[in-house]
Amino acid sequence: MSLPRWADRAAAASSALGLVSATRTWTNAEVATAVRARAERYRERPFVALSGAASVERVLDVLAAIEAQVPALMLHPRWTEREAEAISERARRARIPDGALAILATSGTTGAPKLAVLSRDAFHRAAEASAAHLGAASDDRWLLAMPLAHVGGLGVVVRSLVYGTPLVVHEGTADPGTWFALADAARVTHVSLVPTGLARLLELGRPVPPSVRAVLLGGAACPTSVLERGLAAGWPLHPTYGLTEMCGQVATAARAIANSEAGRWLAPLPGVEIRLRNGTIHVRSPAAMSGWLDDASPFDADGFYDTGDLGELDANGRLTIHARRTDLVISGGENVYPREVEDALERIEGVLAACVFGVPDAEWGQRVAAALVTDARAPSDAEILARARCELAGFKLPRLVARLDALSTNATGKLDRATTAARSMPVLRAI
Repeated sequence: MSLPRWADRAAAASSALGLVSATRTWTNAEVATAVRARAERYRERPFVALSGAASVERVLDVLAAIEAQVPALMLHPRWTEREAEAISERARRARIPDGALAILATSGTTGAPKLAVLSRDAFHRAAEASAAHLGAASDDRWLLAMPLAHVGGLGVVVRSLVYGTPLVVHEGTADPGTWFALADAARVTHVSLVPTGLARLLELGRPVPPSVRAVLLGGAACPTSVLERGLAAGWPLHPTYGLTEMCGQVATAARAIANSEAGRWLAPLPGVEIRLRNGTIHVRSPAAMSGWLDDASPFDADGFYDTGDLGELDANGRLTIHARRTDLVISGGENVYPREVEDALERIEGVLAACVFGVPDAEWGQRVAAALVTDARAPSDAEILARARCELAGFKLPRLVARLDALSTNATGKLDRATTAARSMPVLRAI
């Protein structure tokens, strides 16, 4: 299944609105011209590495990579240079499957994140399934308000391409006031938000923009207090459970929920199959990734993917999530892989051992915390944070720390993260 080309869209309606930002509007013809120029630079490359910021320039780059049929390696805009180079080097050493649209870093709770290869066909099918589940109209306008390095952000771009509707881009910092102004001016109808983003919008106390028909709320578990505040303010919330490995949505509330309890049970998208094995969620989907870039296939003999998440299915096949992946910390919608952070902390002189875990937080969903075993050479908590900042993106840095005499281990001598976290809770302090 091939994706539409913006050039074909421009040929059919050259003067129609194609792209909108706070500072400029672009016709379909203008978008097509910009995309064509970039695409010529990308052809014949094995892949193109792109910063995944939410900006008009990056959107044009992504569309150009799609036009040139060259995979886009999406680098998180908040990664350090070292982190970005490590991911790029892995891509240079690997064979990228034919038909790939994007390569995204995703879950892997030990060491470096895995690299999911997502095909053009999979993204197309994901866009069609979303439209079939939520409904679609000719006046739909999706707002891109999250990084393109997230499958949720990249999915917004592909939906606009598939649906033939204008794309609205919220550039720069996630300022709530700017968000409201752009949503109103551009008559935005659909947007994807993580719970932290919704909480910040609610803080302004402004009414929901009248054009907004659906808000997909996912990326992390939403605190009940935030969900209820959003509902009380009239936001049309559609809680969703998704995976990078499935090009985004897996199960979503098809209609805006009326209360927080209704948001617990989510209907699978058309074509998505969900099975539970020992309480763990397994998914088979036409929008599944091709596989890991540099690792063995993650699918079983029947084509199901083990998410590692814990859930439950009701009699109608609706899904509720009990717990996200073991050890993974999700803070403000960002995935934080404990082993990666622990490795960086343990490279600091005097830090003998580290255990990273999440602490529930009403605003962020979770805050990153670290239990440390140190000796006399170890610097202060603030200095440890400063040194870690040289290697890690800001969202991965511990914001709470406890110093322990030793980390807890289980019977086999492996780190017992849960017990260590429980021991740390009474002595955690902010840094």
